[in-house]
Amino acid sequence: MQKIVPVIWSAGKAKQMVELYSTAFGATVTSSQTYPDDMPAKRADFAGQLMSVELDVKGLMLSIINADDTYTPNPSISLMMNFDPSAGGDARQELEAAHAALMTAGATELMPLDSYDFSDYFAWVQDPFGVSWQLMLTNPAGEPRPAVLPAIMFTRGNHAMAFTEKLLELFPGSELGNRMLMPGTDDQVLFSDANIAGDWIMITDGGSGHEFTFSGGVSLLVRAADQQEIDRLWETLSAVPEAERCGWCIDEYGISWQVIPQNLGELMASPAAHQKLMRMGKINIAELAHS
Repeated sequence: MQKIVPVIWSAGKAKQMVELYSTAFGATVTSSQTYPDDMPAKRADFAGQLMSVELDVKGLMLSIINADDTYTPNPSISLMMNFDPSAGGDARQELEAAHAALMTAGATELMPLDSYDFSDYFAWVQDPFGVSWQLMLTNPAGEPRPAVLPAIMFTRGNHAMAFTEKLLELFPGSELGNRMLMPGTDDQVLFSDANIAGDWIMITDGGSGHEFTFSGGVSLLVRAADQQEIDRLWETLSAVPEAERCGWCIDEYGISWQVIPQNLGELMASPAAHQKLMRMGKINIAELAHS
């Protein structure tokens, strides 16, 4: 089971997002949930509607929350798509098809499809829902990486190195992959990746010339084995007490995390469980289990 799952906040466009990602990347729906019928009055319009959907995007589990416009995704957390010529098929053609599907849907190019120093064929686009995709034709002679992995970019200081070391310590069994520093610096990470508890993540410093930074538009969900692991992760990750709600927290860098028990779906089977969860900061498994 994937330990860390990228979660996209959608302003009521989850169904359209599923359609686009199915067309562009062959994504498939693995599960979905609906809002309970007895929603609070201020959110009554969500009653019985789609609440969340989980997709398999070329092996990466990606979750979409169907909600209001509180948050909007931005490029600080994007999704890196590796099109590997050694994997079989025409990788360049597949990249072009994915790029065309995104652009036809109304995506904006952040970096045009072209040749760059780091890749012979690459594009960075932001789809009409705000989600950013890096499309790269990978070097088949390089170290193997998943077809899709989340890419975290710091735009308010050089924190990629410290953040990576924090994750390596927090999640047992993790290991650093590749790391390249910006020439002439000893702390600005031009490129790095790490295997965090079995899941590859790209982590870089993007410089300060960007208007965007981390938000709840894209969060990282961690599936914990038990209450002890929830408590341990929460103690390290939660740095903004007033932001704690429903298993959500914000770390010292502004990244939003969701720390949930891996059997949350089972715990939420009772109608009363949803109301209990809405009143929680850190999730209490025992309390949900007795709903």
